[in-house]
Amino acid sequence: MCRAVELSADLVLHPLQVAGHAESIFTCPEGENCDAPCGRKLLYKRWQAAGRGARERGFYGSAAAAAAGSLLPAFAGVATRQEERFLALEDVTAVYSAPCVVDCKLGRRSWYDGARKTWVEKCAAKDEACRSREVGFRLCGAVVCEASDAAGGSEVSERLGKEWGKQAGARGRAGVAEALAEVLRCSSGRRRIREGGAGCQGGDIVEELLSGGLRERLAALEAWCTGAGKRCRINSASVLILFEGDAKAAEANGGRRPELKLIDFAHSFVEANDDLPYDTNFVAGIRGLLSSLEAAALLQQPGRQSRRRRTSQCVVAAAAAVAWLLSRRRDF
Repeated sequence: MCRAVELSADLVLHPLQVAGHAESIFTCPEGENCDAPCGRKLLYKRWQAAGRGARERGFYGSAAAAAAGSLLPAFAGVATRQEERFLALEDVTAVYSAPCVVDCKLGRRSWYDGARKTWVEKCAAKDEACRSREVGFRLCGAVVCEASDAAGGSEVSERLGKEWGKQAGARGRAGVAEALAEVLRCSSGRRRIREGGAGCQGGDIVEELLSGGLRERLAALEAWCTGAGKRCRINSASVLILFEGDAKAAEANGGRRPELKLIDFAHSFVEANDDLPYDTNFVAGIRGLLSSLEAAALLQQPGRQSRRRRTSQCVVAAAAAVAWLLSRRRDF
């Protein structure tokens, strides 16, 4: 593991920050070599106040995080610039020509006992509005990129924020499944597709992403939570779903390379102070996300879209309910 050092270059806002505190994720300016000590592309997350930055740094440096391996971004230590500190982390979007990212905050509740009352109230209100207890997680945002030229450049073609997630969550499991079915595809009436270009094309791809690795990654995350990470309590953390949005790059690299990364540990603890066998709240989020992705895949089956336009609510609710019941066959 490398260790980040004093940054000599100015930083710029990362263009693909999906959610979280505004203007909190940075990267090196194009042409600058401030990532050189690590030999990989990094991003820099602004250090949070009131002990949260230290807590997150401690989590990334823990034995439990090491056991999670590639489920977390690689941690490069603490970088400084003048008097400001940053967590230096692997830029998990850097391996894609046209990155597509969906941010999902896992857990039926995003707060924890003993936290500041005003923060708990704020989190509880969001959880209720997005029906997190029912769904198991909430959608925080998404960024979709497409190829912009033949030389491998890309640009953001769609950016969805908290309001998108709130509107989806307000409709429960059905709304979330439909929202995932809409964003996890490479052709949409809302998305601009360049005529004759190599943009984000290929139709409905949820099942491709699941069978291409997302099912395995979610299973690995649950295995870690109930095994090496069972003493961890992961509050208000997110997983990023990532995949390649450039069809030509996907073809050249053998697929869309779906990936799952667990991030944001400012409210997480390495050692639990309860008697639970593992973090049941977070594991419920993992299972809820899997069931919603399975429901989204059902919605994208051939012929289902035209039917959905005629009877949208019934179809979505039925697909989400079936997937949820299948996932509940395992006891919490």
